[in-house]
Amino acid sequence: FPADFAIVCEGQIVALDAGNPGASYLWESQSKSFSASSKSVNISQSDVYAVTVTDQKGCKGNAVFKLRAEKSFLKSKFLMNTNLQVGDTSMLAEISWPIPEQVDWKLPKAFRIVKQDESHVYIVSDSIGEFKVSLTARMALCTDSMIKTIKVVEKKKLDDGGRFGYIGINTISAYPNPFADELTIETTLTDPMALTYEILSMPYLNKVYSTEQDGHEKSTIKIPTGNLPAGLYIIKVSSPYQYKVIKVIRE
Repeated sequence: FPADFAIVCEGQIVALDAGNPGASYLWESQSKSFSASSKSVNISQSDVYAVTVTDQKGCKGNAVFKLRAEKSFLKSKFLMNTNLQVGDTSMLAEISWPIPEQVDWKLPKAFRIVKQDESHVYIVSDSIGEFKVSLTARMALCTDSMIKTIKVVEKKKLDDGGRFGYIGINTISAYPNPFADELTIETTLTDPMALTYEILSMPYLNKVYSTEQDGHEKSTIKIPTGNLPAGLYIIKVSSPYQYKVIKVIRE
């Protein structure tokens, strides 16, 4: 097995393969509720599973796998700017863990969606007030929700010669994705400004890298990542006005 222990959502299927084609197999669970004689099996119940493999010469080998299924294993989570001005675009970034099979956003009627992809929703409000935004994540029999409050105020004139309108980060991208020993982050801005780059590890958003640099209208930064373990990470790029995030995977 790739590991000898796993925690999953209730109802989630885990496939186990004993290898050694041509051998004979005996699977049994500690509770005696499961047994099989096939090379591979699918399991979903909390239990301890043992397999005995006997090759054509009569040599035996054993392995044990413990599975724990929990309804509360899935954690719904998202990031967003919670203070906006009327007409500003806010990015909602879904970062639930483990990666859910389905997500559902519940947005106030005062907001309209201007763009949406697998992990991000971009919304705009033309109304002033405080509004609730919620995300529900689902995997097998697990369901979890998160609710945040977003405050929208009147548009203010910014201290940049009387200019109105959006100022800050236009886009961020990271490649290669998945990455290995080095990650390149490209950022486009409306104007030159200071930027903070952070790498956050999932699922607890621990900060594993941070640096500050002066950003130009198009900025590129290369980050050495050979010391990071495999897993899911969040790239967070912050300006004085807002932040944007993107998911990346370390192979």
